[in-house]
Amino acid sequence: MNNKENMSGKTRVAPERMVTITILSCLVLIVTAEIGVAMRIKSKNLPRPKCACGCGEYVNRSKVKSVWNTYVNRHSQRGATMTEEHKSKLRKVWIGRKHTEESKKKMSNSAIGRKLSEEHKEKISKSLQGHHGYWKGKKHSEEYKLKMSLSHRGEKGSGWKGGISILPYSKEWTRRLKDEIRERDDRKCCNPECQGGSNLLDVHHINYDKENCDPSNLICLCRSCHTQSTAGDREYWKNYYQKIMKERNLLLRRVCGRRRDDQL
Repeated sequence: MNNKENMSGKTRVAPERMVTITILSCLVLIVTAEIGVAMRIKSKNLPRPKCACGCGEYVNRSKVKSVWNTYVNRHSQRGATMTEEHKSKLRKVWIGRKHTEESKKKMSNSAIGRKLSEEHKEKISKSLQGHHGYWKGKKHSEEYKLKMSLSHRGEKGSGWKGGISILPYSKEWTRRLKDEIRERDDRKCCNPECQGGSNLLDVHHINYDKENCDPSNLICLCRSCHTQSTAGDREYWKNYYQKIMKERNLLLRRVCGRRRDDQL
């Protein structure tokens, strides 16, 4: 019998020894579980710790072990420096790869509302000192300029509105009318949000109808605000300036009504 056991290469364990091993393994499991419970109870009673990188932010509780994390998410590598070999490997990994639309959307949403600290801003500023733009000191060739100009003409341009810019104005659109509108508006831009980008004053058709030269449809704008209203969302700016004119007319009616009451 012993020869057969030796030939097979297997050894049998006595039943008493097997029972002892089983009891010891159970004890190890029980002790490990008790230690884990004790650590969880201790971690719950402890105050919420801060990140070990020194940023001052509070860490979250681990989802797996129910204990406090050591670092805030993505802070464990702060201050660590990568070797040039490691950097070159990372560059090679991303050569030819592109982010999916879903990944781009996630990155965009994660950046919403994020504010850079003053320290971070200062680091970015220092890293850019002495660096110049790619096109600094360079010029496009005349041939390239012509190609760019032709590629944005007419219907190919982003500001194309169907060719309405060449439509003629009405006969009432005279220099005298424009001067009267400027005088009426105290020669100031009537956009409350004007940033003062230009000193030139234009007279703008609120509903973009060149034949409608009624004073209630005309408003004085600086060149910057005028360009913004014609090149941007026309429906928005139409409603925006119509609201301003309505509020102004109501104010004039109230002032005129008070003057009449005072005279009576």
